[in-house]
Amino acid sequence: MEEPPPSHTALVRGSACLICRRKKRRCDAGRPACGPCVRTGTASQCVYPSDPEEEREKWMRDRIEKLQDDIKALERNQSCASPVRVASPLLPMATASPPSCSNRSSRSGSSAHHPLRRRTIGPSPLDVPVSLRDPPVALLKQRDVPPGARDPLIETFMKMRWQCNLEWNLSKFWTTYRLPPSHPDSIHPALLDAICLIGSLYNPTPIPRCEDLFYARLQRSLVECLSNADRLYDFIRASLLAGLYCCVKKRWHASRNHLGGTIQFAVAYGLNNIDSYDMRSSIISPLLRHSRDVVEMGDLVHTWWGAFLIDCTSALLYQSPCVISQSKAVKTLWPCAFESYINGQATRAEYSGVSSLDSLDASQKITASVYNNVYAFRAKSAVMFHRAIALGSSHQDKQGDQVHDTRVAIGVASHLYETMVTYREKVCPTFSRRRNYDDDGHDGTLICAMSITHGALIRLFDIIADTDADAYQQRLATARTCLALGFETYRADPFLFHHLLILPWCASYEVLALEMDRLNKQDNNEAAVAVRLEIEILMELLKCFVGRFDNLKKKWPIQNLRRFGIHAKEILEWME
Repeated sequence: MEEPPPSHTALVRGSACLICRRKKRRCDAGRPACGPCVRTGTASQCVYPSDPEEEREKWMRDRIEKLQDDIKALERNQSCASPVRVASPLLPMATASPPSCSNRSSRSGSSAHHPLRRRTIGPSPLDVPVSLRDPPVALLKQRDVPPGARDPLIETFMKMRWQCNLEWNLSKFWTTYRLPPSHPDSIHPALLDAICLIGSLYNPTPIPRCEDLFYARLQRSLVECLSNADRLYDFIRASLLAGLYCCVKKRWHASRNHLGGTIQFAVAYGLNNIDSYDMRSSIISPLLRHSRDVVEMGDLVHTWWGAFLIDCTSALLYQSPCVISQSKAVKTLWPCAFESYINGQATRAEYSGVSSLDSLDASQKITASVYNNVYAFRAKSAVMFHRAIALGSSHQDKQGDQVHDTRVAIGVASHLYETMVTYREKVCPTFSRRRNYDDDGHDGTLICAMSITHGALIRLFDIIADTDADAYQQRLATARTCLALGFETYRADPFLFHHLLILPWCASYEVLALEMDRLNKQDNNEAAVAVRLEIEILMELLKCFVGRFDNLKKKWPIQNLRRFGIHAKEILEWME
C-alpha cells in the first residue's frame, strides 16, 4: 500500500528566504517567490541568500555594530545627564573632586581627596541590562575604558590597595590619571586594566563577567606594554596586581608565573639597588624612565618593597623557593612616608637599608624618624621573616653556626617590635580604619607589620627552643602577644585584617598546641585547659579570617594545623 504524499516539502536548513527567516515562519523555498510571500503580497521582496554562512557572518557583524552604537549612545546620554546620584545594581557609586594641593597625611602620600571623591557618576555602559545579555565587545576591543565604567572600580581599588602591598604617591597618580591617553606621561592602559580588575574583585557586588573582561584586557595590554617597552614601570605594577588576582582566584600556577617573572624583571632593571635619591644614578636600567624628582624615586622604592613582600610570602604559601634568595643582596633604601619625599626629609636622612638589620648595634644606630613609618615597618618585618625561614632551613641542614646568627636576629627583631610599639603609642593607641581619611590602610598595615614580626620571632625561637628553656618560654610569650594583638584587631574592626596575618596566626597556633600537649603529658590539666581556651580564641580568629579570605583556606599553613588533631574536623570542612 502506497503512503500518502507529504503535506509539505522538507527543506534543507538555511534555504528559506530572508523574509520568512526574519519573520520565523515556514517557507517552501519556491522560486522566483515562495508561497508565503506570494500570499502576503511581498513576492517582489522575496530573495534568497547566496551563501548561508556568509549571511550568518554578515548578521553577526551587524549585531556587533549595533552593540557598539548602543554603547556610544549610552555614553552620550551619560555625558549630557545631570549629576544626579543613580543607584547601580552592578557597580558602586563613587564621588569625585579635583585633588587638593595640601598634604595632611604623612602615611598615605597625600590626604587630598582624589578625583573620584565628590563628583557623582551616572550609569555606566556596564550598568545596563545589555551588558548581562551580550559581551561588551566594544569595551574589550577599544584601548581605553570609558570613565563611567572605570572610575567606580578605581575608587574601590584605592580603598583596598593596602591589601595588595603596593603603594604609590596618590597626588602623583591622580595628576597622571587626568592626562589624555596620548600624553607620554599618562598611565599605561595595562596598569589601569589591572586596577579595574582588582577593583571589580573587591566590588561589593562582584560581577564575574566584569572580572573576565578586565582580565582579558589586562593580558592583552601587558603584552603590548612589554613588546613595545612602553612605560615598563607601569608594567611591573600591573603584572604584580595580575599575579595577586590569580592568587585570589586560586589560579596558583598563573599567579606564581606572574609574580616570579615580574620580580625577576624588577631585579634585572635594578629596583633592588636603589641606595640613594640621586636622579643621575645609572643603577636603574635606562629602559625604565629615570625619575624626574624624589617623589618618583620614592614610588620606585615602595614598588620594590611591595614586590619583595609579595615574593617571600607567596613563596611560603606556594611552598616554593623565593625569587630573591638572599635578602642581604638588596641595597634599596627603606621606604619613607610619602610626605617625606615631598618635603625633602627623605633625601637628608642617613642611608638605611637591609644592612641595618645585620646586627643589633646597626639596628639601633639608625634613629632617623623618617624611617619610623608603617611602610618601613612592613618591609623590615618581611626581611626578618625571610631571614628566620632561611636560618631555620640552614639549621636543619647543619650549615654553619646558626645559633649565634639566630640570637642576633632575635635581638634585631625584638628591637624592631619595640620600635613599632613606641610608634603605635604615639600615633594610634586604638585601631581604626579611618586614621586620616576613609580606608587609608594605615592601622591595618601597622597590625600586619607587628604580627609578621611576631611570626619571625616565633620561627627564630623554634631554632633553639629545644635546647634553651628560656627561648621556649619567650616563644610562648610571643605567641600569646600575637594572639592578643589579633583579638584586639578583631574587636576593633575585622576590616583591618590583612591576608598575611595567616602566617603569624598559624605559627602561634602551633606554639600553643605544643604547649597544651606538653602540659597534658605532665598531667597539669588546669594549665592545659587555660591554653586550650587560648587556642579556641585563636581558632575564632582563623574562622573570621577564612570568611574574609576564602582563597587561602586550602593552602598551607592552615591545612598544616590538622596534624595537632584539635580542630581537624573544622579545618577539613574548610578544605572541602
